[in-house]
Amino acid sequence: MIPGVKPDNALVASIFSAAAVEAGLNLFIAAPVLFIRDDTLRRFYADFITRAARASVPVKLRFVKRVRPEIDKTLMRRVHKLFEYRNAVLHSTPEYGEATKAVRPVVWKRVRPGESISLTDADLEIRPSPFLTGRGGGTEAIEVASEHYGTARTFLTLLKPVVPQQRPRPKRGKTGG
Repeated sequence: MIPGVKPDNALVASIFSAAAVEAGLNLFIAAPVLFIRDDTLRRFYADFITRAARASVPVKLRFVKRVRPEIDKTLMRRVHKLFEYRNAVLHSTPEYGEATKAVRPVVWKRVRPGESISLTDADLEIRPSPFLTGRGGGTEAIEVASEHYGTARTFLTLLKPVVPQQRPRPKRGKTGG
């Protein structure tokens, strides 16, 4: 765990790491159209490329894997896991539950911040104790945030735009005479 990092800050780091990668993917896909000299051809491909940039992240990642085979499989797996995490956090719905036993209020009065305690049956009482479960937050968010940030930075440095090769223009030689 990283000292001083709060779970909500860690969630923001993970979510924005995924957002940065997705923005990078979109730019990687679209940028080559800027290098097409012919206006008609550029406009033709621009529409196609714009639609391709709207594809799902897994489709974009498969494309990158095909055109950038030098990006190693381990990094691609980490990027996939980053998006799985992002989707799990963004699309989770808290669920209500109730425990049948709750910690007696008197127990909380004797516990000091940062102190760990062991509970006995005498510390518990039978009454409904409501709770919400969901994805995100807690120590898990803090543990993975740094990894997600590193994954995004590494991946984005490898996403250099594909620049179409320009054919050399024929040299105009002097004509004899």
